[in-house]
Amino acid sequence: MTSLPCSSMKQVQQALSDLARGQPVLVFDDETRENEGDLILAAQHATPEAINFMITHGKGLVCLALTPSQINHLGLPLMEWPGHERPTLGTAFTVSIGSKSEVTTGISAADRAHTIRLASDPKCNPDKLICPGHIFPLRAQPGGVIQRAGHTESAVDLTRLAGLTPAGVTCEVIDEHGVPARTTALRSFAQKHQLCLVTVKDLIYYRLSTEKLVWPTQQTPFLDLQEEQTRWVLHEFDSALPDISLAALVRTQKEPSSPPLCLFSIDPKGSAALYTLLKRGEASTLFQEMNEYCADILLLYKNKSDAHRGISSPPSLASDSLSPLSDSSSIDPTKRIQISGLEAQVLRHLSSSQIRLREKEQVFASEVESLGIKVIGS
Repeated sequence: MTSLPCSSMKQVQQALSDLARGQPVLVFDDETRENEGDLILAAQHATPEAINFMITHGKGLVCLALTPSQINHLGLPLMEWPGHERPTLGTAFTVSIGSKSEVTTGISAADRAHTIRLASDPKCNPDKLICPGHIFPLRAQPGGVIQRAGHTESAVDLTRLAGLTPAGVTCEVIDEHGVPARTTALRSFAQKHQLCLVTVKDLIYYRLSTEKLVWPTQQTPFLDLQEEQTRWVLHEFDSALPDISLAALVRTQKEPSSPPLCLFSIDPKGSAALYTLLKRGEASTLFQEMNEYCADILLLYKNKSDAHRGISSPPSLASDSLSPLSDSSSIDPTKRIQISGLEAQVLRHLSSSQIRLREKEQVFASEVESLGIKVIGS
């Protein structure tokens, strides 16, 4: 597991303490993502005063981040518009809701606080809600910030880690010019209102430091028939995330003084295809490409249901869809390489706390290092 800087650990612990006491905290994400900050409050502690603070000082949209199980329990469908694209960053809005009773129009701070407490209660009867309403539920990914580094997942993870009902109120902080506040303004905002400030990156580190999210299941040795001195081992891992398993093809002989050169296959279909080739013993082309790259590790991830699907042709590591680290500066940001926390734990299991990336891949170094893996030049 990664070693979390002391200051970051203390910030997360302070945030958990504040949330447990009913205080809001301020969470902001990476500058390469939204670069925005959200006020986050435990849903079970939603009071009229707290919601009014969010409305008055945060000024963004008041939303309710819920677990997938609670969304399913309430029977809330995702807000979709057939034939139109989803939000770029994958924010999963459901239909809006309100309380059927004990409210007036539903828009007041008191009404919204009541709806939030009601909808976040695991015992809530869906018949007590109406649609549309003035509260906007968000469906968090089941793996939290390890699966998606968003404010929605941060709200659910933080409240869960604080020992509360895993549900959080979120509200973006908008500055005096009517645009989302950025890092400097967010720090000033937190200081002015005496709020604990924590980053999504801190929370990812915290979970990686305190939770085991992957575990090895089996190893399969391979001999490279073209270069008989080169041997490989396929390490397979299960994970705490639904339907996701991982594998790592590792060269057994490498320069001991140099960190391993690591490649990533993040396309699910391509990953599953490579995995299937390895399991069939038909990976000579893959070994050849790994040798051409002088690569030591190839990380694969796949949907468990895809593990043994048929493939029509072997994928290539040079494919942008399979290995987007190759000449990928023009690829849409949502498709760029992001080593998930699962992959970081796989690397650490392989004793690879340091890796090398090729020169043209250094643009992704900050994303890699944000997950606790030190990047050395190629």
